[in-house]
Amino acid sequence: MQLYTQTFVSGVLSAGVLTLIAIGFSLQWRSLKIVNLAHFSIVLLAAYVTYEFSSSTGADPFVALIIVVPAFAAVAAGLQWVYDHFKVTLFNSLLVSFAIFVFVEGLITKVWGRDFLSIKAKVNPYSVKSFEVFDIAIPVAPLIAFAVAVPITIASALFLRRSSFGKGLRAVAQDREIAVAYGVNYRWVSTSLAAASGATAAVGGTLLAVSGSIFPSAAEAWIGLVFAVVILGGIGSPVGALVSAMLVGGITGVGSTKWGVSAAQLITFLIVMLMLLWRPDGLFKRLHA
Repeated sequence: MQLYTQTFVSGVLSAGVLTLIAIGFSLQWRSLKIVNLAHFSIVLLAAYVTYEFSSSTGADPFVALIIVVPAFAAVAAGLQWVYDHFKVTLFNSLLVSFAIFVFVEGLITKVWGRDFLSIKAKVNPYSVKSFEVFDIAIPVAPLIAFAVAVPITIASALFLRRSSFGKGLRAVAQDREIAVAYGVNYRWVSTSLAAASGATAAVGGTLLAVSGSIFPSAAEAWIGLVFAVVILGGIGSPVGALVSAMLVGGITGVGSTKWGVSAAQLITFLIVMLMLLWRPDGLFKRLHA
């Protein structure tokens, strides 16, 4: 029983990074009608930049946030400008962003190789530290990620609900043309959302580098999980992303222990399929609700 409790807790804590990746992806999908697979490339690049920065300078890996957050916010904003300028449709965004995703993975392989890389414990003590609560080991790195994800999720939800930007974004999500006709600056809204998504993705990438090893094809495994999280939680719902990430993490953790990783993933996606039949909008109301 303790083993299952341990894996469940570890799985739930893994929801921190998953949430940080999923929030921006979900909001862009719902509001801007962009399925942006290049979002995962930003996460991976941020992880590698964090690794390179910390390994070469000997600085705490979290110092890299000073670099990766503004840099990848700018990259994401620029990419959104390209989508807008060329009027990329929902389906075409999937194709274009997938091409970017493959290119970035190849570029990372060329620069850093295919080997697993991790920041040395001397520089990154978070990856090896843990403490016990009722005989349950709590790893520090995932706990930090979870502690970062929760306030970002709450702040995102409140900002979207109460700010003028959030109202404009909800209007764009419902009907872009009508929103523009009523004075919403779509280009500013879309670029700002993309920049914020790139920033949260960069934070997720840094936390991935802090948590353990990284490798070029790592992002491929995140795509299915993030899609599961977004669909379960409701496309465009930050709180839904957090809750569903905790569910997916917990189920995957316990399932992997009992039946193996492959079976746990099958169970997760079975739940997603059932959710699509029972509650297509997800566990939480979508952004426009």
